[in-house]
Amino acid sequence: MSALALHKRVLRRAQRLLPAGLAAVAMLSPPAGRWEASPLSRLHWKGAPRRGLLGLRLDPSVATALTDRGLDWLREQCGTGADTAHYGDWQALAGGEDLYWTRSASGALALLLDARQASAWLLWQDPEEATAWRCC
Repeated sequence: MSALALHKRVLRRAQRLLPAGLAAVAMLSPPAGRWEASPLSRLHWKGAPRRGLLGLRLDPSVATALTDRGLDWLREQCGTGADTAHYGDWQALAGGEDLYWTRSASGALALLLDARQASAWLLWQDPEEATAWRCC
């Protein structure tokens, strides 16, 4: 499989994990020097947790709506329970402007949105460690 085909496949899979109402148009380059950016981080090492993160560029219309209407728009568009991962309620991060997050009911997925940077960060971890996601 070519790198481009793999890139498209991962982007499609990531889009299916996003709550309804959110759209991503591209993947972001992983941060340099981060273990989560390494393909090796996806392997299951004996006794080591499997987790990672994937950066996504939000559709410009989504980024604009987030900047203009924020949490109200997210709750209106994404709702709860209607999407694949059954995300919980959206929350604004304390002290952060235009930063929002939610997690799936199982705790295996978390989503951080940065409206100013028009980006979304999808974080995942093994289900047996899923209770560890906490914020604020």
